[in-house]
Formats: sequence, C-alpha cells, structure tokens
Amino acid sequence: MKLLKASAFSGIITIVRTLTGFVSNKFVALYLGPSGIALVGQFINFASIVTTIANGAINNGIIKYTSEYSNDEEKSKSLYSNALWVSLSFSIFVALFLITGAPYISQQILNDSQYSWSIIALGGGIILYSLNTLLISILNGRGQLKEYTIINVLGSFVSLIFTIVMVYYYNIQGALLSLALSQSIVFFITLYKIIESPWFEWQFFSQKVDKQILKNLSKFTAMAATSVACVSFSQMLVRTNIINTNGLHNAGIWQGMLRIGESHLLIVVTALSTAYLPRLSSAKGDKEIKLEILSGYKIAIPFLLVSCILIYVFRTLIITALYSKDFSSMEGLFLFQLLGNLFKVLAWMISFLMQAKAMAKTYILTEIIFASIYVLLSEFFISQYGFEMVMVAFFLTYLIYFLSMIFIFRKILFIR
Repeated sequence: MKLLKASAFSGIITIVRTLTGFVSNKFVALYLGPSGIALVGQFINFASIVTTIANGAINNGIIKYTSEYSNDEEKSKSLYSNALWVSLSFSIFVALFLITGAPYISQQILNDSQYSWSIIALGGGIILYSLNTLLISILNGRGQLKEYTIINVLGSFVSLIFTIVMVYYYNIQGALLSLALSQSIVFFITLYKIIESPWFEWQFFSQKVDKQILKNLSKFTAMAATSVACVSFSQMLVRTNIINTNGLHNAGIWQGMLRIGESHLLIVVTALSTAYLPRLSSAKGDKEIKLEILSGYKIAIPFLLVSCILIYVFRTLIITALYSKDFSSMEGLFLFQLLGNLFKVLAWMISFLMQAKAMAKTYILTEIIFASIYVLLSEFFISQYGFEMVMVAFFLTYLIYFLSMIFIFRKILFIR
C-alpha cells in the first residue's frame, strides 16, 4: 500500500513536471528559436553543477538518514542541523564565486558577458535554492508524500509562469533569469510546509556540528556530485563544440532533441523505479538479483521498443507540437537518440547494483570514463561526418556502457 501510494505521488510529479516543461520549452522555442534553446540548455547544465555543489550533494544522504532516524528525535535533530550547516557553508561559497566572477563565467559559459546578470541572479538565489533542496529532502525522507508532491507541483507551475512572463518581456535575458530564480522562490512555500509540520521545532536545526554525521553524509557526496558533473559538463562540451563548428542554431536543434530524449527517459525511469528498484534492492543472493534483472527486462524491453517506435513514427508531429518549424531538421537525429535511450535504460537497470553494493570507486570511474568517451566520440563524428551524426556518439557510448555493465557484473548475470 505504501509503495502504491509513493508510486502514485511520484507519477503525479513526473506528469506535471513533463507537461509544464514541454509548455515552457514551446514558449521559449516560439519566442527565441533554436539559438535561445541552445543558450538555455547551456545555462541549465551550468546551474545543475553549481547547485549540486551548493548543497554539498547530500540530498540522497538526507533522505536515507531521515528515514533511518525516524524514531530517534535526537539523531534527527543532529542530522538536520549538520545538513543545514553543510548547505549554508557550501552555498555561501558558491554564491560569492558566482557573483564576483559573473562577467568571466558568462563569457566562458554563454559566449557573451552581457548575460552576467543571470549569473549574479543565480548566485543571489542559490542559498535559498540550497535550503529548499534540503527541506524537500527532509519531507521526502520523513514520508510526507502529500506535502512533497504539493511543493514539487507548485514549483513546476511557478517555474512555468515565471518563465513565460520573463521571456515575454525580456527575451533570452528573461529566460535565463527565470531559470536562475524560480526554484529559489519555491523555498518560501517549502518553508511554510515544514513549519506547519507537527514535528517541527527550531531545535531541529540548531544543534552542534557532529563529525560522524558529516562523515555519513559525505559518503553520498562523491557519487552524486560525479554523476551530475559528468552529465552536465559533457553536454556543455558537446554543445560548445556544435556552436563553434556548426553555429548556435544547430546547437539549439541538438538541445531540442536532447530534451525530448530526456523526457522519454524520465517517463520510463519513473515507471521502472516504482516497481523494479524496490524489488532489486530487497533481492537476496546473486541468483535472486539475476532473476529480478531478467524480470525487469521482460517488462522494460517491450515498453522501450514500443515507445521508441511510436516516437520515431510521429517525430514530425512531436517537433511541431513541442517546438516550431524552425526545428524541422531535428528529424534526422531521432533514430540514434532513441537507440541510445534503449541501451541507456538497459545499462541503468544493471548499473544500479553499483550503488546497492556501495561500489563507489567503480561508479565514479565509469561515470568519468563514459562521459569522456561521449565527448570524444561526439567531436570525432561532428568533425568527420557533420553535425547530423552527433547522435551516433550518444548511441555508441551507451551501447559500450551497456556491454561494460554486463562485463562488470558477469558473475551475477551468468550465474547458474
């Protein structure tokens, strides 16, 4: 019953986030075109990296230990107080870095220092963003799913409305400012929900620093930070390469394709997370793990094949619905993006074992290696065969990643 309830709330968040994201994307595409989409994508990747650093990448740790300490008020107080200390310390440092280095960062990331106000806004709001992430993680860990869902849904709508208004009045500057500030605004909604909670007392956030708690939280930092940094940084490098060799317009076409691919993955992964991950986590022994993976594949593969075929067949309609006629050249990117998605999900279903078995070094190493492979393959295919072949690099990267996961866990997968 609890799993079913969690799945329902997770589904609501995913649907709302996907739909509001598509509407926001459509508005930006109509007003700013492919070039605007490219700059927005670059800013999102950069913001993902700095916001992850700003909260110390401890979200998963907060969720885990909040759940674990649910019946121990003193440990919960120590956990929240130390998590607050980490979030404030890191976010203040990141805020100073962004505000003082805004013109240089804007030039390096967005190829123009005129967008420095967006970087300053990101720095100014990042403390609230970090605190919002902390409080949402606490709600998640405490199982306050209703409040967690309400905040996420409201956050999606606040972001959508803010984006539409800012783009309408201030064009690309408005789009970047809305990305920088929208989630910081949601902090006040989250804070209200936290204060309203029956367990809340200010003492939960005013305890002394506990080195053991900090050590426990730090175990989650490396894997989470590496994952976000590798994905975002590799996308930034590929996008920059496309901008330099094929122009901002084509970079926007690639970004648009990337957005569709990510939305497809979000739906698939959410569906699998609610049913597959809990069963895999509770599996005991290698034989049982193997059976759960195979059972998961029996559901995932048909679902992936059908969804990929439908998206490919209706790709022209999808481009028109989500973007505009300026994005028509995106049609040639669909095939290898979808094939890459297929192998990415199949690999992910095995790679989850690295986290379940606490294989931190292997996880970090594979993330770095395959992010590098993706960037290098992208540069090769763009330089040798043109922009249209950039998605082949994505497909090959995740095909190799899938084969690597089979090799790493061969003793489990081929056990008799």
